[in-house]
Amino acid sequence: MITDMRKNMIKRIGCLALLMSSCFAAMAQTPVTPASVDRLKMESLWLRHTNNVAGAILDNPWHYALTDFEYQIEKGEFKRVQSGNDNNSFRFNTEGGGIYEALGGAYAWGEFHYDRSVLRGTKFNASLADPLRGMPYIIADPNPSKWINQNYSMQVKLASPLIWEQLILAVGATYENGIAAKQVDPRPKVLLSELSVNPAVVWTKGRHAVGADFVYLSHREDGAATNSNNRVPQMGWEMLFPGYFMEGEISSFGSITGLRNFNANGLGGGLQYGYEGPKFKIVASGKYRQTTENVTNSYTTPKRIGTTNKKEWTATAGAQFLINDRNSLFADYEYYNRNIDGIEYIQIFNPEFEVQEWIVYGKYIKSNYSTVNHNFGLDYMIWEEGCSDFSWKFGVNAQAQKLSDVYYLPESTQEVNNLLVKAYVKKNFVFGKRSSLLLTLEGFMNKNTDAEHNYGGYYESNVAYTQFALLDFYYLSSSYNGFTLDATYTISNIDRKQRTGVYVGASLNYVNPMSYKDYFDKRSTLLVKVGLAF
Repeated sequence: MITDMRKNMIKRIGCLALLMSSCFAAMAQTPVTPASVDRLKMESLWLRHTNNVAGAILDNPWHYALTDFEYQIEKGEFKRVQSGNDNNSFRFNTEGGGIYEALGGAYAWGEFHYDRSVLRGTKFNASLADPLRGMPYIIADPNPSKWINQNYSMQVKLASPLIWEQLILAVGATYENGIAAKQVDPRPKVLLSELSVNPAVVWTKGRHAVGADFVYLSHREDGAATNSNNRVPQMGWEMLFPGYFMEGEISSFGSITGLRNFNANGLGGGLQYGYEGPKFKIVASGKYRQTTENVTNSYTTPKRIGTTNKKEWTATAGAQFLINDRNSLFADYEYYNRNIDGIEYIQIFNPEFEVQEWIVYGKYIKSNYSTVNHNFGLDYMIWEEGCSDFSWKFGVNAQAQKLSDVYYLPESTQEVNNLLVKAYVKKNFVFGKRSSLLLTLEGFMNKNTDAEHNYGGYYESNVAYTQFALLDFYYLSSSYNGFTLDATYTISNIDRKQRTGVYVGASLNYVNPMSYKDYFDKRSTLLVKVGLAF
């Protein structure tokens, strides 16, 4: 349950987020369009490559706000097993902020998102709102299901102006609250909340700057899988690892109790360095976060189902080369390493009246999940002199990914190596002083360079292995290609003060699998939106 203190904090964060994204940004002095915000974010290296909010003062962004409504339709069989094959979503988004002279040169920014999604055709999940977030200890069932999910998230970033011309202090905070309801037995109603706080500092001297930030994360998620029709038994599995599970009946009196309570806490921090010259600037950062999440099946007499210990290392570097007054080249690199240990327990229930609890006699690391990404990017941007938006943008991106999973005894291993390459072009057509059309065309191709799956368990004929673990491996090791086409039309200066614009947009994403075609078919996503920029 959310405490009164947390509720008050949520209200304050929500009010600040809406205030930053609407009221302050209404003072924007330049015409705001999706293209100008795109350019602003591209040139804000501290905000784009680090979690250090204090670096926003060095980026010196002008203030803006975007508010829009989106509707998305997603269909197709090329998906993870626990994802839907016929989904639709409605979203409301607002974000905005910048540096304000009225605040003495301080930085204030906020955002708020609401999402309502309907997922159809999902399988093997009766525990989590997002079963793909890296938590293996869930209840799975084979029934094709419909999920209705609602999610609210908000974020605030605040940074002081320069103190003694050298020091910047800042803080960021995020809050997320959601509910997810499965519509087919066994049907949990999952409640989740997540809160993080991110204080930061930057010290700057001349063209150089160094920074540090700290983050605390708290995640809570729980739900009980129940049956509306108790006459029909629902079989399922307590998952330990893909292909490793305990099978039974899901009910209050069955061998699998439906309640799952997830409780996570994380701590981390990072260091940053920045340099800015007349024609060149660079930001480099490294950060580490460790999150421990415990899973139990009862509030009163909790039995430990499992624990994950997640360690994340990230290193990034971004540079901008100002070629002349109308052209810039951007180079980016990111290294990401996520390592998750799965811990299982040996425990016996003590039924004595004075005790009545599960006694832990041992705990062991039984599994490990590793993800390593290398991401390289080059972008070239051209703009007209005196304009806040851009005329052309070109970019290429390459990501090498390695997935390595192991269950130690009896041993099973899985390894997947993929290379994803993307290339895009954006053109911003300007018609007179009030309207513009932003077109984006992106093509991408994923090539699986190596894949190996060795199963040492005892359930090769069980559907929890053949239709869940094995099919998920086929998806992860698939080669595919596709494209994205996006168009956004903007009319600026629609109000008397000539500060507000309206925009409409549509985006189509198409993905075509090139392997395992007996299991997968194409997938397409259509998104339409309408919004205000000010």
